[in-house]
Amino acid sequence: MIYLLLTVVCSSTIILLLKHNSTKGGNPLIMFASNYVIAAAIAVIKFMSDSDAIVSYPALGFGAGLGFLFIFTFFVFAKAVETAGSAMASISSRLAIMVPVLIAIILYGEIPGTSQYIGFGVTFLTMLFFYLSLKKGTEKHRKPADYIYLFGLLFLMGIVDSSLKIFGEEFPVEAKPFFIMTIFLFALFYTLSYVLIKKMKFEARTAVRGIALGIPNVLTTIFLLKALSELEAIIVFPVLNIGIILITATAAALIWKEKLNKYAVYALVSGMAAIVLFSI
Repeated sequence: MIYLLLTVVCSSTIILLLKHNSTKGGNPLIMFASNYVIAAAIAVIKFMSDSDAIVSYPALGFGAGLGFLFIFTFFVFAKAVETAGSAMASISSRLAIMVPVLIAIILYGEIPGTSQYIGFGVTFLTMLFFYLSLKKGTEKHRKPADYIYLFGLLFLMGIVDSSLKIFGEEFPVEAKPFFIMTIFLFALFYTLSYVLIKKMKFEARTAVRGIALGIPNVLTTIFLLKALSELEAIIVFPVLNIGIILITATAAALIWKEKLNKYAVYALVSGMAAIVLFSI
């Protein structure tokens, strides 16, 4: 359970750093580039220091594709936070639990218990409360593009989470360090290539924020794979998603003074109840 809790903390940190960068007007791609420099460096060190790690060509191809999804999802995430706010972006990404949970049930035969079934219901009730809190708590007129980013984020996060579950089931554990290294090296390559082709101006402060982002970014992947090796996906993803919503909503209220109305409070309470139910 400790790896799942660490994943929640690291994932929440990523969202809050993206929100911070958007409030400072930093170019998200500059942030991503410096983020992947640090994340890739940590992944390489981990691979080189693991005596049991192996090179896997199937993992290489899988990691190269997932590296592209990582950077594309990060870009959509940053745009969603910028246009729709951190809470709405968080909810959209967390609704993506439907994809890996269905894959875990259909492909890998994971069967929820009674408390988990109740937990699923409470999870979606939490999502409803947050939706109502956002609808009631904001006067901002949303453009169609805002919803495109939100729906795109939901779809992409579902694919990314499912890919990590599939890797854990289909690949040997010795290939994991190589797989993680491949993801971040290719993500770094894609991002730097785009930045250089577009001749984007270097932003020192944004790059520093990206360096800070790189640490929880790589740790999230490491901890999530660890959590999936110890717990069933039907438990991991709902707890992860609810935990992220609780932390990011509370932090946004404290740091950026995003108001918590009665529906947001209901969501926090039901979210904690859902985590308890999934832990039984």
